[in-house]
Amino acid sequence: MIKIIKVAFLFNLLFFTLGIQAQKVTTEEIFKQYLNSDNEDMAKTIAKSKDGLYSLYCQGVLSEDNDEQIKLFTQFIALNPKYGMAEAYLNRGIVFALVEKHELAIIDYDQAIALNPKESLIYYFKGASLASLEQLDSAIENYTKSLSIDPDFEMTYYMRGISYYDLKKYNEALADFNVVLKNEPTNDGAHLLRGIIYNEMGEYKKAIEDLEEGKRLNKDNTKDADIIIADAKEKLKATTK
Repeated sequence: MIKIIKVAFLFNLLFFTLGIQAQKVTTEEIFKQYLNSDNEDMAKTIAKSKDGLYSLYCQGVLSEDNDEQIKLFTQFIALNPKYGMAEAYLNRGIVFALVEKHELAIIDYDQAIALNPKESLIYYFKGASLASLEQLDSAIENYTKSLSIDPDFEMTYYMRGISYYDLKKYNEALADFNVVLKNEPTNDGAHLLRGIIYNEMGEYKKAIEDLEEGKRLNKDNTKDADIIIADAKEKLKATTK
């Protein structure tokens, strides 16, 4: 009788173990699909699963608390998962950047790059953190690397244009904002920034046109735009005397 019970127990234990392994494989497959799709419903399903590994990542993605996100991504990374390490470093880096810990963010971006050097977003976010630390030349290098991988990512042109402007490299900045406005002519921020650049370059009529367009597209720009428009008009008046 004892033998029968023991055999039954071992059989049930084996069945339970195989069931857990099957569930983990299934969750892993879903997670792989999620990494490619970024589907929020899929993330919610994984976050609610009994899997203690991939659910950590999805809980971090879905959380709205920065400290909680950092904790969850850190736990996920410590478990050294088969999938999602580069994405976890990237996401934790983004959260560090949100709380103004850009040095830590850059360390995470570098880890993500080592794992996935062909992901344009990593270089974009690294560039943004470097720009926040006023390391503008390095920021531009990373924006340029991002664009070499994905030349259609307009926000990278926008951000690189700002860094060029801050370095007073107006021709380079102008070229980037021209790309943005060619593809997105209703981008009010790009019109404003290009207007500012034109004003700095002495192209006062073009400056006024862009600044007025920035105002038209977004009335919240009116106060700042009007100050520069007034300056451009004064300079234009002085040149025509």
